[in-house]
This record gives sequence, C-alpha cells and structure tokens, in this order.
Amino acid sequence: MGGESTSFVPLIQSLSQNIPNVFILGPSSFDIRVDESLLVIASGSVSGCSVSSILTFAYKLYRNNIYEPDIVSRSKNPRHFLLRPYELLAGETYQIQVTVTSETKDTAQYIAQVYILPGAVEAFISGALKRLVPIDRELVIYHTYFFKQSLYYHNYS
Repeated sequence: MGGESTSFVPLIQSLSQNIPNVFILGPSSFDIRVDESLLVIASGSVSGCSVSSILTFAYKLYRNNIYEPDIVSRSKNPRHFLLRPYELLAGETYQIQVTVTSETKDTAQYIAQVYILPGAVEAFISGALKRLVPIDRELVIYHTYFFKQSLYYHNYS
C-alpha cells in the first residue's frame, strides 16, 4: 500500500457480556492508490461469559459519508472487505463500516477510513495494427492522455 497511515486505536470493551467487541486489523485511517486492491479485515469477540460466541460480520461502504450500496466486497470470507483496483475513485475519501452481530442480536460497529490516491497513467493506442505509408509521405500518430480509472468509472460489476 502507498501513502500514510495512522496507528490502530482499540475500542473500549463493552460492559455487557453479550455485546461483541470489534476492531479492524491494521490502521483505522490509511491511503491507497486507485490501482491497488483494498482489503480490510475485521476481528470480533464476545466475553467468555457470553451466551454464545457466534458472530456475523456485515460491511457497508460510504463515499464522503454517503452510503454506496452498489459497491460490495468481492471476498467470500465474511471477515474480509475486498475491492479490486479501480473500483473506487481517486481523490475521494471512503469509510468502511463493519457491524458485528452476536447470536443474541447485540451489535458493535467500527469504521475505517481510506483516501484514494491517483494511480499510474497508462497509454492505450487504438486503430489498425498495421499501417502502410508510402516512403514519400509522413506518418502522423495522434495521442491522448487520460487516467485509466476513467475507463472503469461506475463499473462495479
């Protein structure tokens, strides 16, 4: 991952036996480049005196505090929130909220924040693979600069 990060700040443990504790492994605020995958891993636990230790994990993604229901984790592991490169927009701040629910339906939440940095610029040349140009004529190649992320804008499938 590129960029800066802040230190992990643990949550204060709950006084209730059934309310789970939850935290994100790693920093709670960090930067990644748009061309990198995003992986957030949550961990949860309940008191040893709790009725049950079965926990479920659910994630929600917010862009600048606005819920983005169409952007969902690609991971099959319920503790992991995984997105492929270019699924998030450069220059935007996202919040990843994990909600952990115990078997008794008690919940706890934790939020991590990520800022998306620009990625590498890649050139794409379109047109015919071969060009025949007479020796007495000049060859002109047109080019355009753009960020690869624009090719994937709003492509969440």
